Parts: sequence; C-alpha cells; structure tokens
Amino acid sequence: MVAVSLTNEWTSTHVSYLEWLSIRTAQRADRYTLTNGNDASNPFTPAPLEADCHEFLDTISVLLTTLGAPILDSIRPTEGESRPGDESPNEGLFFRESGCDAQGYLTPEGIVVQRGSRGRPDLRGAATERVRATRESLITSGRAAIEDGAFVFRDDELFDSPSAAGAVLVGGSNNGRISWKNDTGEDLNVLEARDLARAQAQREAAPASDSVEVGAGVPTA
Repeated sequence: MVAVSLTNEWTSTHVSYLEWLSIRTAQRADRYTLTNGNDASNPFTPAPLEADCHEFLDTISVLLTTLGAPILDSIRPTEGESRPGDESPNEGLFFRESGCDAQGYLTPEGIVVQRGSRGRPDLRGAATERVRATRESLITSGRAAIEDGAFVFRDDELFDSPSAAGAVLVGGSNNGRISWKNDTGEDLNVLEARDLARAQAQREAAPASDSVEVGAGVPTA
C-alpha cells in the first residue's frame, strides 16, 4: 500500500517528515515487526507543515485500519481512554489456571494479553497447529520466551478472541470465556450478561419520544 496526495500538495519536506513520523508511530503501535532498511531522520519541519503531516497521518491510519492493516493504530489504550464499542477498556482480566498467571483487557478487536503474563512452558498433546505456530512465532520474534519454567510474554499481544489467548497460555484448547475473569472472579459470560441486562434496563427506563398527531381539523363556529 502506498499513500499519495491526490492534490499534489506534498513537498519533499512533507514526504521526509511523514516517513520519519510513520516509522516512529508504527514502532510505538508495536503491532508488526518493521523491516525498513531506512530508519529515516527527523528533518527540520516548519510548524504549519508539521501540523499538516500529523493530520495526513491520522487519515492514513484510519484508511489502513479500514483495509485491515492497523499498522499505525496502537493496541494500548491510554489511561481512561474510551474506544467505540468498548464500555470499560481498562478493566483488568486475569487468567489463573493450569499453572498460568496472566493479565489482560478487552478491546473492540479482541483481548490483549499484557507483558509479563506467564503461561505453561510446554504444549499439550492435543495442541492445534495454530497454537503451535503462534507460540513459535512469538518466540522467534522475541515477543515471548521460555523463562524460569514458563512461557513469558515480553510485550503486550493482541488476540482475536479470549479462547485464542487462553489456548496459547495453556498450550492447548481453552474456553476463554470462562477462564478469563475480573478481580472478583466473574468470568466473561457473567460480565457480558450483566452488561446486556444493564443496557436493557437503560432502554426500558429511557423516556418515550414525544409524538405529535397530524390530521385534518374541522373548524367550529
């Protein structure tokens, strides 16, 4: 994918700064391993052009995410940040079974297993190829390692479902909806049912919209 200006308004200064900013933003997002041969340098950029570049990059980020390549979009919400469809982005979830000790949180894209989480060091006999490949990929990329008798996450890692994350932690199949729990021991099924009940109660409590009857009137004497 290549980003271009349809109005031909980008100067060489725009391009140089956008290259540097894109690489830094992708590194902070930390979703993919970058293979850029050129690390780019931060060129002197006048403030108005710099502001334009940040706006351009915001648009590029949205387009990339829409196309299924969220290269510039961080998986880590900042403290108190809210994302669409995510009622409580920073509520901690815990996975503490089968010798695992992991922490994470839900996002609209799935679940993030946080750095320092520990899973079982070995694969189970019935582990699927997907679990094997995911573990190997994480170790090869340096995002996880076998340390002190555990499979340790060295960085935050996004999974598309709680069960996928749980399977990597235990080294085999797992029902993440009952294994991931909040700090009071409620699993995801309970939390989801509670959220649905709350939403239903809010809908029922909402005042009915005002209605106006429109019709033909007959004048009286």
